[in-house]
This record gives sequence, structure tokens and C-alpha cells, in this order.
Amino acid sequence: MTSPAEYAARALRAHAAMERRFRRRDGLYRRPGWLGRLGVIEHLWPAARAFMATIDLSGVRAELVSGLDAGQALARDLRGLERYWDE
Repeated sequence: MTSPAEYAARALRAHAAMERRFRRRDGLYRRPGWLGRLGVIEHLWPAARAFMATIDLSGVRAELVSGLDAGQALARDLRGLERYWDE
């Protein structure tokens, strides 16, 4: 049977992989694949789903996701989402 610690470790690894693969230096997510040309950012929906993944991890007991500063990660994601705002 899989323990909560194992599930948390898997979630943390998946989140880290998502961040490494898709987050740009400016905090936004880039498009995957051949559409991931320089300067091309992802649409709001996938970026919002990535934010939800961070929210999910922030609800896991801290001792199970050591190394993740959930408050810092959420603040970073909110700054990125703000850049999509268009009046």
C-alpha cells in the first residue's frame, strides 16, 4: 500500500519537473513542444492549472514536502497570473 509520504514525494517530483520544463525566467510558463518558441507564453488556462498544482502542494503537511516554500511558490505564481490581466 502506498503511504501519504510516497504520494507527497511523487507530487513534489511532478511539480518540480513541471517547473523545470515549462517555467520561464520571467515567471510565466512557456508553450510546450515546437510552439515553445522564444517569447511565446502559454495561454491562461494551462498557467492557471499549474497554479492549482502549487495550491494542491501547499495543502500537504510541510514535513512531507520539505524543500517547497509554499508561500513563496504561491506568491510567484500569483505574480505570473497578474500578467495575464487585460482590462
